[in-house]
Amino acid sequence: MNFRILLRTLVLLFLSSALYSQVTVSGHISDPDGANVPDVQVAISANGRKLTTTSDNNGSFRFLHVAPGAYRLRVEAAHGFEAYERNIAAGTNAVSLSIQLKVSSVAQEVVVASEPDAVSLDDSNNRDQIKADASLLQSVPVFDQNYIAALSPFLDQTGIGTGGVTIVVDGVERKGIGVSASAIAEVRINRDPYSAETRQPGRGRIDIITKPGTPHVHGSFNFTIRDSVTDAKNYFAVTKPFEQKRIYEGSITGPAAMDHHTTFLISGTRQEDNLQSIVHAITPSGVTNANVATPLHNTEFAARISHDFSPANRVSLQYNVSDVVTRNQSVGGLVLAEAGTNQRVREDDVIFTQRIIVTPNLLNQIQLFYEQDYGPIRSTTNAPRIVVDGNFVGGGAQADMLQNENNLKINDTVSWTHRHHYVTFGVNIPNLSRRAWDDNSNRWGTYNFASLSDYQSAKPYSFTQQAGPGRAIFWMNELGAFVQDQVQLRKNLQVSFGIRYDWQTYFKAWNDFGPRGSIAYRFKDQKTVLRGGAGLFFDRSGAPPEADLNRYNGHTIRAVTLLNPGYPNPYPPGMDINSFPTNLVTLEPAGRVPYNINYSLTAERELVKGLTLAVTYRGMRGISLLRSR
Repeated sequence: MNFRILLRTLVLLFLSSALYSQVTVSGHISDPDGANVPDVQVAISANGRKLTTTSDNNGSFRFLHVAPGAYRLRVEAAHGFEAYERNIAAGTNAVSLSIQLKVSSVAQEVVVASEPDAVSLDDSNNRDQIKADASLLQSVPVFDQNYIAALSPFLDQTGIGTGGVTIVVDGVERKGIGVSASAIAEVRINRDPYSAETRQPGRGRIDIITKPGTPHVHGSFNFTIRDSVTDAKNYFAVTKPFEQKRIYEGSITGPAAMDHHTTFLISGTRQEDNLQSIVHAITPSGVTNANVATPLHNTEFAARISHDFSPANRVSLQYNVSDVVTRNQSVGGLVLAEAGTNQRVREDDVIFTQRIIVTPNLLNQIQLFYEQDYGPIRSTTNAPRIVVDGNFVGGGAQADMLQNENNLKINDTVSWTHRHHYVTFGVNIPNLSRRAWDDNSNRWGTYNFASLSDYQSAKPYSFTQQAGPGRAIFWMNELGAFVQDQVQLRKNLQVSFGIRYDWQTYFKAWNDFGPRGSIAYRFKDQKTVLRGGAGLFFDRSGAPPEADLNRYNGHTIRAVTLLNPGYPNPYPPGMDINSFPTNLVTLEPAGRVPYNINYSLTAERELVKGLTLAVTYRGMRGISLLRSR
């Protein structure tokens, strides 16, 4: 009996020693010039057992939980490179490899697309996500090439937050994509939903990866035209309006120098949307029907140059510009042409990125992003605004405003691999911005009438007007810091846990720490994964509420509301706007940043090769949500 107990103890000790002696095999793949080679299938095999993975956008790969022994490593032929094979030995320490591929002698380039595992423990490869690569984006018709609008229905409205959809392009949070449609390499929704690296949950953001520079010239050009010749006639239009939209879009990438260590990417798009709005209103002179031109012209351009100082040090510099010009906006329906606005939104960006492989197990990437915005809004008519409920809106739009912004974003992320751990930590600063708002809106005042007869009788029920300098300058600063550890406890069990801190101006946030965590377990059949996760995510106020706090303080803008005023002179004799108390916007003393708790449970099952079923239960609870009273 004692011998059996001793034997079992020795077996358990042997198995425990084998489990904890397993190591990590990682490496970096480059071409003959030292540039990264992404999306290449890598495999290690021994005694009929095979592990596979795919190199990421940095050309890196890794295998976790590898038992000691001798293995055969193979890199499949792809992207015009020959296959690569070598023997490796996994001992007690982590194995780091540097692999340089050779160009295939075949004249015609053959691209072999690797197929990822059907079910994976990695949170970034969960099956409850929307993923579209470049080939899918080009083959699926997207209205007006607006991928953000096409993918937004797949987001959870409860996870979007106060500031709207979060767009992350190449790791930097942005207002728009910045590049044209053909320069997009991949789009994902719900990638790593409980990552501490991002402020929003997976279903509240869109992750976009743009195409990298290539050592060979590649390019595409697209032209789209849509005409109203086949449109049905609008019931309220006296004559059928002529409308036409033209989209010019393209991108090109290739080597910028003979040494092939420098590459470039140029992309651009021009959208000319010549639309018309139909006015159908009832004025004192009778029914008014009119077609009003409301053109929208959008121009975007991006240029990026990347240079590899060494296989471990890559630097890129990118410039983006977006210029949107609109005319006669808000016109249509009950709004007459005289009450429209002309608007321009221009954004210029400069992006610097440096990726350094300090050691085979340590990677650092820093991104500096400078943004300058210019956005004037002008009324087409300078006159008091007249609103007659249910009949017409005329006079001036009273929307005159100029918004300027100078913003700096900083991202610094460190990734470290050690045995069973994959640790990431860093700093995200999405906003270090100085903003200036010159608000001259509603200076002529707005009259509201309950009916057409009240308008003809000069009996408004309310009058609003603004006065004062109108210029507000304020800083909007936001920052975040995070740390996360992904641990491979066993071959079929992975746990990830982390914590994030977020802070922004105007709100007390000394204790705004958001813990995140997830777990994934794969069954013995290798076809079923059960994963779950939970996390606390802090929202943000955005610029408009902070601008209101600075404008409507009783000095910068005086805003008054009068009930049953006179017309056309709303004020009593001897009184003006300064004779009445002003509307104020203040922050509740106990106000804090809203946050929500997200949690989910997912079961993934490979039915047949190439077909996986994922069933997910998701929940969210919002706490201290923003409201205006």
